[in-house]
This record gives sequence, C-alpha cells and structure tokens, in this order.
Amino acid sequence: MARTPVAAFAVDDRACQLVWRSLPAGSRRLTLGVADIMVQSDGGPGATWVDGLPPDTVLEVGVDGRRVSAVRTRPALDGPVLARVATVSDLHLGELTMGRFPSIPDPPNLRCLEAALEEIVAWGADLLVVKGDVTAEGRA
Repeated sequence: MARTPVAAFAVDDRACQLVWRSLPAGSRRLTLGVADIMVQSDGGPGATWVDGLPPDTVLEVGVDGRRVSAVRTRPALDGPVLARVATVSDLHLGELTMGRFPSIPDPPNLRCLEAALEEIVAWGADLLVVKGDVTAEGRA
C-alpha cells in the first residue's frame, strides 16, 4: 500500500498542520483547498501550518498539482477560544540511542523537544502538559 506523501496531522476549525515523511528535495507547491503554500524540502520529513481555512469543510490536499488526500476542518466553535493547551510525551531525554534500523548514535530527543517548544510558543499555547516517559531510565 502506498503512503500518502502529505497528510493532515492536527486540524481545528480554521487551521491544519500538514506533515510529510519525505518530499523530493527542492521547492514544492502544497495546496490545501484554495490555500497555496510553497515549501523548501531537503528530501526528509517536514511540516507546515495553514491558517485561514473555512470551518467544517472538506479540503483537498495536493503536492505539485497532484491530489494526494483530503481533510475536513472541524466545525466552528460556539464561542471564543478560552485557552490553548499543548501536550508533549515520550521525550525519553537522556536516551543513549534512538531507532532500531539503524540506531542513531547521537539521539535528537532534545532537538526535537526544542523544535516542539518553538512551535508551541508560536501557536500561542496557554498551558503545556508534559506526559509520561520524560527521561530514559532517570538519566540526566
């Protein structure tokens, strides 16, 4: 079964985060409904956040003019946003290796957490909940 090259990861009533495991390196045109987004790919994983979408609407996701999937935005909220809550989990800070095939000798756990925190701040979270497996066996 072929993987979808770009998929929706987080969806709310007027925004969506698109993610990908890999895209061909270079400038790529992503579309989400009428939104047109240019991203620079290094050939690896990536993500982009798209705002200003219509609520409760099915939107086609495209890569370089080719439809690859679809996503439905959530229905509009009944009132104003009162709080934004973000979560992180399974940080495994202090892990000595990461992955199985092959193992990564310099685990990027801290870099991943730093990138997540930057996105959380940019999103405007009011609260961050840190859930389970914060460290690897209690290592510093």
